[in-house]
Amino acid sequence: MTRIEFLRNILSKTGKYNSDCYIKFVLMNEPIIFLHTGDVHLDSPFKGIKENNRILAKKLTDASYDSFKLLISHAISDNVDFVLISGDLFDSEKKSLKTILFLKEQFDLLLERNIKVIAIAGNHDPYFSWPDDLISHKALHLFEPGKVSSLVLESKKGLKVNFTGYSYNSKVLRESIHGQYEISKDADFNIALLHGSVGDIKNEHHRYAPFNISDLKDTEFDYWALGHIHKPEILGDRIAYCGIPQPRNFKELSGGNYLKVNLNDNKKPELNYINISKVEFRSIEVAVTEKDNITSCIKAIKDALTDSDDDKFYVNRVNLYGDSNSLYNYFKVESNKEDFIDNLNEFYDNQLVDDIFPNLEQYIEREKFFNANSFFKELSNLLEKYPFAEHLETGYLKNKSLKRITDKILAEEEKRPSKQDLERILIDLFKAEFDEDI
Repeated sequence: MTRIEFLRNILSKTGKYNSDCYIKFVLMNEPIIFLHTGDVHLDSPFKGIKENNRILAKKLTDASYDSFKLLISHAISDNVDFVLISGDLFDSEKKSLKTILFLKEQFDLLLERNIKVIAIAGNHDPYFSWPDDLISHKALHLFEPGKVSSLVLESKKGLKVNFTGYSYNSKVLRESIHGQYEISKDADFNIALLHGSVGDIKNEHHRYAPFNISDLKDTEFDYWALGHIHKPEILGDRIAYCGIPQPRNFKELSGGNYLKVNLNDNKKPELNYINISKVEFRSIEVAVTEKDNITSCIKAIKDALTDSDDDKFYVNRVNLYGDSNSLYNYFKVESNKEDFIDNLNEFYDNQLVDDIFPNLEQYIEREKFFNANSFFKELSNLLEKYPFAEHLETGYLKNKSLKRITDKILAEEEKRPSKQDLERILIDLFKAEFDEDI
């Protein structure tokens, strides 16, 4: 006997209260709790990665299972009411036996704890491609294809929750469907699942149930569980993309999460992103100076990579920037870059440096620059009379080339930079154009 059945039974015998009203009054102070995920993309082939790095491809494949398994573990430990999947649980219409058996096992765990799974099929995994073994699973409630429909389920505390959703039956859905979503006045909460993107129905590039954020805000749904966009993003108090739980490439740097949602009678959801990724893609910025060489550069990169979790594997791209003659000349040789990366990767078990982008400039000494030609010598003379903004304004220096630096110098003048700072500004502005003279 559930808690609500027990209360109704006791109160009906007393005859003193309207049992349903009293129960609703008591329970509406209790929140419903659910996890919102989507775009899991199980069975992603990782073809391009496999061609270059089979080990990394295997790690990414395993990570997609492990992150989803962690989500299920969190659902159980947090004793949630529901798990929502907003489309694209699978990467394609083709499902491996391994994945089908894996999901059946995970759904079995949820069924044992009375946690219901509410899902819609997305453009990557349209309804017709879902295996019957999963569609018929007692824990799973998968929306029918090709039409907006609703179902009402009870939370663990007996609250009625109306879910409205739409499952794709093809890879494209150009028309907007959110206008067909309707709430149930009889339900305690109304939750919508939608796999789509912000856009205009008239734009042929918006092929996935386009919607305007304002349209969703104007509805009476307590929460819109969105899928399709892999970047986690909260579009409003009641509207959110969960993001991809396990990123697959450098385009998904901000992924790796699901949303934990607490929803109570004040109708303002409490949203918390929880990270569960097992492989993380990172873009690392490392600054170098004219004093740096290969040894110091390696140390700087290693220092930048120390901020890591032992439970994760990191795939890094390093962006080097700054002025360094030594490093500039070293990285001009392509084979040196490959050797440099190989050397870095020998230090780590849970990290991989995938690539390095040496956005470096040659360092130019002050004396060499200002003695390169008559124009630079004239600039040097001006600097001796610093502050020199007034000279620019009065036209003391007539050379037309100064027009390109006037705004920058005047802006810096307000901050009262040192003479040395202004020298570096001038060198940075002109070193590429006057490289031959230098």
